[in-house]
Amino acid sequence: MHVNAQSLTLTEFIRVCTAWWMIETALVHSQGEAREGNLFALRGKDATGIILGFAADMSSVFSYTSRGMPRPMSENEYRYAVLNHAALQKFGSLEFRFMRGMSDPNEISFWAKALYTFVHAAKDIEVGEIVRLTGGTNLDRLHLLQLLFGEDGAAQVISRVGGEWSSLIEGQYQYGVLLDTSYDTALRKIANGLKMGKNKYRFNVVEDDD
Repeated sequence: MHVNAQSLTLTEFIRVCTAWWMIETALVHSQGEAREGNLFALRGKDATGIILGFAADMSSVFSYTSRGMPRPMSENEYRYAVLNHAALQKFGSLEFRFMRGMSDPNEISFWAKALYTFVHAAKDIEVGEIVRLTGGTNLDRLHLLQLLFGEDGAAQVISRVGGEWSSLIEGQYQYGVLLDTSYDTALRKIANGLKMGKNKYRFNVVEDDD
């Protein structure tokens, strides 16, 4: 399932990806065992190079924004991840590959609306706040889901994931710390004007004085 992401700034894009990796294990779990560890829909925990590679690519973007095109994110590196953000270059969208095959129109409609809501909510939440809530209490993680999906949406997500929802999210905290640390310095150096467009990066960069 694809969600249009052409209007996201780089900072917003990073927030969305970080938020996704904090909750993806829980959402994949909601789709049954056949989707967990699927070679064509790898979670960050299945292939940690996905997250490490993302951090490296983002570092490249931050390092070269003032001088030209950054190293593009390789389709081969990300196309079989649960979150395929290589689709940005082809279609201007983020592709979510975690769902099982389904024919129930109500279920399809739920996830289409939930993912749209997720992207447009996650883009406005600071990376540090996402990570803090992930590593906090059960109530913190509930609050995170409510921020990302709305109260009703969060309740529906939890009902699909089951009783392990909080522990599955908490288990991603270590990756959140890594991402937060990797972005901290870079995010202070670049403004929100860098946009990622279809088939190429669109630049409108404003560097901070420091």
